[in-house]
Amino acid sequence: MFLATGLDITERKAAEKKVQIANNELAQLTARLQGEVNLAATLQRSILPQPVIELPGLQGLANLLTSSEVGGDYYKVGGHHSILLIGDVSGHGVAAGTMVGAAKAGVYPLIHEGVTSPSEILNSLNETMRVTAQQSLLMTMACLSLDARNGKLVFANAGHVLPYLLRENSNHWEMIEASGLPLGKSVNSDYLETAIDLTLNVGDRLFLYTDGLVEEESPTGEAFGYDRLEHLLNSNRDADAETLRNLIMEALRQHCRSTAYTDDVTILVITHSDRVSQASTVNEVSDIIRISENFYRHGEHPIPRISKEYVVFMAEQGYADLLTRFSQDGICRILPRHDDLCHKLGWEHLLSQHHESPDDDLYALMPGQPDRRQFQLTHTEDKAFIMEEIQAWLNDQGNLPKDHIEALMVILDEMTENSLYAAPRDGKGVAYYRKGESRELSEHEEVRIDIAISDDLLGLMITDNWGTLTPGVFLRNIAHAMEKGVEAGVGGVGLYMMWRLSDYLQIRVHPQKRTQVTTLWDIKNPIDMDTDSGIQFIYHNEYEVVSFPVGA
Repeated sequence: MFLATGLDITERKAAEKKVQIANNELAQLTARLQGEVNLAATLQRSILPQPVIELPGLQGLANLLTSSEVGGDYYKVGGHHSILLIGDVSGHGVAAGTMVGAAKAGVYPLIHEGVTSPSEILNSLNETMRVTAQQSLLMTMACLSLDARNGKLVFANAGHVLPYLLRENSNHWEMIEASGLPLGKSVNSDYLETAIDLTLNVGDRLFLYTDGLVEEESPTGEAFGYDRLEHLLNSNRDADAETLRNLIMEALRQHCRSTAYTDDVTILVITHSDRVSQASTVNEVSDIIRISENFYRHGEHPIPRISKEYVVFMAEQGYADLLTRFSQDGICRILPRHDDLCHKLGWEHLLSQHHESPDDDLYALMPGQPDRRQFQLTHTEDKAFIMEEIQAWLNDQGNLPKDHIEALMVILDEMTENSLYAAPRDGKGVAYYRKGESRELSEHEEVRIDIAISDDLLGLMITDNWGTLTPGVFLRNIAHAMEKGVEAGVGGVGLYMMWRLSDYLQIRVHPQKRTQVTTLWDIKNPIDMDTDSGIQFIYHNEYEVVSFPVGA
């Protein structure tokens, strides 16, 4: 009996231990799955646009509430025209979130390659959704495109609830009617056949939403409904976008007696605020394609097949780890969104740098009448004397911090060496001169140094007439220096130091004709070599040019 009892206790304890192990494994699995779901939700939210909508000719607000950890609804705006998309995936959870991600990946290259036709956008997404989901999930989507120059609005619909339009001189909102099957439903869908055209007047308003708004039920099972929504819209037609959004969301909360909704709720309240003049759309920053950091980091995304001078990466944080990838994708304009100096210089001014500039970038970036000095080299031996004169002049200014003067002198040395020895090369990339070789510059060879000082800015520019540096070489060199460290005598270190020691670096190259390197400093702030400063490499590719390595 004693032996039997001992065996029974042993077996019971072994069973309890197995149960405990199983529970621990289940807890770990649950935590891992929950972490993946949370990550998916974070990634989805990170690529949603900001709730405040400010586009050419359009202003408004968006509101998104998700009922699950990965909601299916999303919206995106952007492009030369204003493109508005609002969609809803059938179902919730990770599968729906995957559909959302596929849709976003499909929308991105279309919009940023200049596709402004809602029908073309939906036709392309229909094929994407059909292949991705195999009809296991469907997505509804409304797509609108506004040309702010003339107010032309095009609306195509893939089974989404119909938006409302309020004319400036009207007393009530009206539905805009366009039909179409949900995305992924049929291979034969053609949204061009059912798209409609309207003309908006300045002051006209749009209201877009997902069906979660009208289908949410009260505790007694009564849906919020279209009648209640239309009554709110018409009773508050003079309310601004924020007030109208808040009134609708509060009415929904009161109706449901809760803010935990069974479906996703997205609304957009938008006004056609102004017309964009025809002249202002020519040769201005509207042709710039801005790539957000959140979107770029979350997967391999195609870069538009256009001149890379028009592509600007908007960095939210440090971007040094992306330099190699930038080199592969040909992204050579990187501007930190929250950089004080970029704000001081002016975003519109910085983004328009890809157009033909005045003769000298330094004075375009530092307008007004800064104190300036200019030096022209006629012989390689001039370098030492000119550097001494520049340092003495900078020290005499009195208001320049010592670390800024030292940074300028280091960069001046590197840039001058580059113009004298690394840049002069033939069409096969063979250097004309040995490094350190003493020589007189020919009458056709230019090496010019410009320095400018204002109340809060210090600028240095060096110009030569070789035009042999390419964006690929520049990015590869500074990426190599980042990864391998700085080694004296190794090519690329000079370019790396120009970037690290300046607050803003701009390189403009006309192939085989001219190179102009400009660096700026905000003298109100200390030098910080750990900050990833803004870079713009503007390459005017007028000719077919062979790329070859250039040392620095």
